[in-house]
Amino acid sequence: MNVKEKWKSSISKINQVNNWGETDSPSSMYTALASFSELKKGNLVNKGKCLNIDSKNTIAKNFCNSFISKIISDLTKSSFIYSIIFFNLIGIFCILSAMFNYNHKHITIIGAIFWIIIPVILFLDSNITILKRIWCQTFKPWIHLYSSILETIAFCDLCAWDFRTLIIFPAFLFNQINIINSDAVYFKLNDYNNRIPLIQILLSMTWKFFILYCLRFGYFYNIRPRNMIILTKQNNETDSTTIYFLNNVSLFFTKNIALTLFLIGQIYFKCKNKHKLYFLHTHYTIKKNKEWNLINRKERIKKKSTLNNELSRIKEKISPKNIILSEDIII
Repeated sequence: MNVKEKWKSSISKINQVNNWGETDSPSSMYTALASFSELKKGNLVNKGKCLNIDSKNTIAKNFCNSFISKIISDLTKSSFIYSIIFFNLIGIFCILSAMFNYNHKHITIIGAIFWIIIPVILFLDSNITILKRIWCQTFKPWIHLYSSILETIAFCDLCAWDFRTLIIFPAFLFNQINIINSDAVYFKLNDYNNRIPLIQILLSMTWKFFILYCLRFGYFYNIRPRNMIILTKQNNETDSTTIYFLNNVSLFFTKNIALTLFLIGQIYFKCKNKHKLYFLHTHYTIKKNKEWNLINRKERIKKKSTLNNELSRIKEKISPKNIILSEDIII
């Protein structure tokens, strides 16, 4: 090797050392990461990562027999999945028919059955890994559920908790749960079938606005606005008492608008990020870059040690003393 080649070799080694140094961020700054690996007790632990999601690991597979699981899986993989939208339309038609004419109780029962079938099918076909992460590691679905419960209670109170409650309760509450659980069902489908959650959200928003419109102009039959809860009492200078109530109409209106805003945000997110799940969020961990650098170095040392052990094991297997040659082999 001549002087010129030695000089080039030295420069390349210096560049490699500089590249290694650039992997460590400035130690005085902070970084927030949603997913990372950390070495704990000699084992690499993944934080914030949802790895190796098995699309077959559904509720039906684990808690139902194989026959029911196969039927549900075949239904959701085929074009029959669009029948869920048809079930939604029938459920909406039944609840509106019951609200316009209170005497049609058989329509109420039919509508309640459809509003129960939809969440059961979606829940049984939900992926357990994603479902656990949605409900156990994020708070956003619980905010949606809270608003949906209050909206349902307010509208049932408007109907005086009569026979219409049988269809109102599953229609309002389960509809929002279906939208939340849709991330655990439709993640495995193609881009075309991923439009189903968007259609469900648009249907939900449309009939929410229509119900508000009918309440505003008094089209529904036998609606009873009333004050549900006493909030506070105030004594005036004239010794008269002013009482402030929580009205069922105002409660329903505010929660209906809140859920509509949530749904608009979900539509925007899904249109902008086609391959991301709205409710599948991670918790950001913030540390000084000095701490992140130490965590990354420990991870690299662990990986290097694992590779060295694997290399030693392979070398031991292919060593001449472990290879038995047979004299009967004719080359």
